Amino acid sequence: MQKSALLSYTIDLAYHQLQATETSTVPYAARKQQLLDSQNRWSRLEWATKHKVECPHTAYMYDFVNGIYAIGQNAANDRRFSESVTFYRLPPHPTSSASVEDGTGSSEAGAANGTNDTPGSNSKAGSWTYAFGMTILDFTMDPEQDLLVLLALAPPE
Repeated sequence: MQKSALLSYTIDLAYHQLQATETSTVPYAARKQQLLDSQNRWSRLEWATKHKVECPHTAYMYDFVNGIYAIGQNAANDRRFSESVTFYRLPPHPTSSASVEDGTGSSEAGAANGTNDTPGSNSKAGSWTYAFGMTILDFTMDPEQDLLVLLALAPPE
């Protein structure tokens, strides 16, 4: 029975072009059901939860990766370039909290998203700004690697 559940789960992952990233003690049948529920909600655009993040400005420069939303800003309010970047740590998905099935207090999504250090659902507590002292034209990030890449104008000579 366990092998057929593993096979069925693996087939469903491949069908949805997904890949298992963590080991878990959650039974394969339960994982498959979570996957199918998630895919059904996504296809119908039914959100599991909604969170409001107060963002005082808009910009052309932004990135959203692994639960971190970043947006560029500048004092002149010109949205084409930035002088600083504000980062918002979004609240984790409800299934990222302690897993009922395995009883260990961790789950696949929680471990992958680093939710152990995530502040509460108050988005202001989970935001910070960096001023770089240069004109930023674009940026991208990878929080998993603690990596921020900036494309900036060279200083005048």
